[in-house]
Amino acid sequence: MTKISPDGSRLIYSTYLGGSSSEYAASIAVDNAGNAYVTGFTESTDFPLTSNAFQTDFAAKIFVTKLNPTGDTLLYSTRLGGSITEESNDIAVDNAGNVYITGDTQSRDFPTRNAAQTYSDRGEAFVTRLDTNMSGDASLIYSTYIGGAVGGITIPNDTGRSIAVDESGNAYITGDTYASDFPTTASAYDNTLGGERDAFVVRLDTNAIGSASLIYSTLFGGTTGSLGDVMMGVEFGYGIAADNNGNVYITGSTYATDFPVTAGAFDITFNGPANDDDAYIAKFDTNASGVASLVYSTFLGSSGPDDTRGIALSKNGVYVVGFTYANDFPTVDPAQAHVPNSEDAFLTELNGDGSGLIYSTYFGGNSSDMGLAVAVDPGDNVYFAGRTQSSNFPTTNGAFDRTLNSVIDSYVVKMGTPFNAAPPRNYFTTPTPTLTWNPVSRVAQYIIQVSKTSTFTNPVYSATVPATQLEVTTDALTEGPYFWRVSANGGVTWSAVGSFTIDLPES
Repeated sequence: MTKISPDGSRLIYSTYLGGSSSEYAASIAVDNAGNAYVTGFTESTDFPLTSNAFQTDFAAKIFVTKLNPTGDTLLYSTRLGGSITEESNDIAVDNAGNVYITGDTQSRDFPTRNAAQTYSDRGEAFVTRLDTNMSGDASLIYSTYIGGAVGGITIPNDTGRSIAVDESGNAYITGDTYASDFPTTASAYDNTLGGERDAFVVRLDTNAIGSASLIYSTLFGGTTGSLGDVMMGVEFGYGIAADNNGNVYITGSTYATDFPVTAGAFDITFNGPANDDDAYIAKFDTNASGVASLVYSTFLGSSGPDDTRGIALSKNGVYVVGFTYANDFPTVDPAQAHVPNSEDAFLTELNGDGSGLIYSTYFGGNSSDMGLAVAVDPGDNVYFAGRTQSSNFPTTNGAFDRTLNSVIDSYVVKMGTPFNAAPPRNYFTTPTPTLTWNPVSRVAQYIIQVSKTSTFTNPVYSATVPATQLEVTTDALTEGPYFWRVSANGGVTWSAVGSFTIDLPES
């Protein structure tokens, strides 16, 4: 687990978490106090647990751990699971210390409480809420299976891949299922499995008991696959976000050429090749019913395979992050044009009604790059993370680590949007230039470079300022023409080049 400073220049803390065997972390969340919560899988009999753990049984392979803001104390750490096998895929947290996990299990004795349903037959998704301020058995607040028993040759039949929560204790889950009897509500947009595998959207009130906790549940997918009978109507639900009004936003990938999209959406045409998939973004109102509960649905893709993995709410819509193999993925004012290689990461912001893109960019280097998770802070700065194999992956001056250290490295990117400062104005000044540029929303500081050449091979002056103008003192520059530029994203991309001339008065 690693915490990085806001400017990306240093590690605040970085710690191992595990025992004498193997572990992996699947997902992380942070509360307003700065406590970090992580879930994943362990095979270690000596995985570190706290005295207030809910479960200590070695057979339970999921772990849920809470770390304090300075990274030096475990506040809560427990195992979770039954006697067979399970995986956790995502974690969410509220500001009362409740943590919510989703994944899948094949254990008939997976711990449940106030459950909406019991175990079916072929492996289920699960949703669990733990209060990390409580101890032992009292910390399990809610836990349920979600899934069906009929259909599919793969076990588990149902997988929860992403979870979000609101202020009222509602948990929202997306994932995918092979089960034709997947539990849906009367208010569902679609209660019929469309193809071989459908995405699903579920809302659970974790303060309720039993079947009353299942507030909304729907299947979501098409029937006709781009691979004919091989991948007939297959969808995956990979990411979910929710607001406090019962609206839920999901993203994933589909192989269905007849995937349900809505009129006026950004892209209503399946773009992928005949043997692969397109990404999608959809918004549901879980307080509505039937067709009315699907607010919008759009494809997001290119002529090649496209996959989204993460989604987060922004002030103007939603961000999604993923990866694409094509050079015609839709972009808007991109920070980076496509770099031909096996795959590039992308970051895209969709507007509030799903009708258009606010921003969209490639991000990557000369090899494989994937975008896997995205988050937005209260200032609407966007953060995304993933993995890269690119030796020239774009990094910023002063960043903690600018070198590819292994075959595959993780990366973290912070951006304030829009990402490109407007072109600077040209000045001919005598004798002191004041450089001025247009402000960029949600950007805290700008980097300015001045050079004798328009290529900026050896800048003669640079500065970082919070304002949108800078007076350059003449003792830094000699007489003659100069070029200048400004960056609003830490030097990843630059504005158009401006120019000015220093004309010193005769002494």
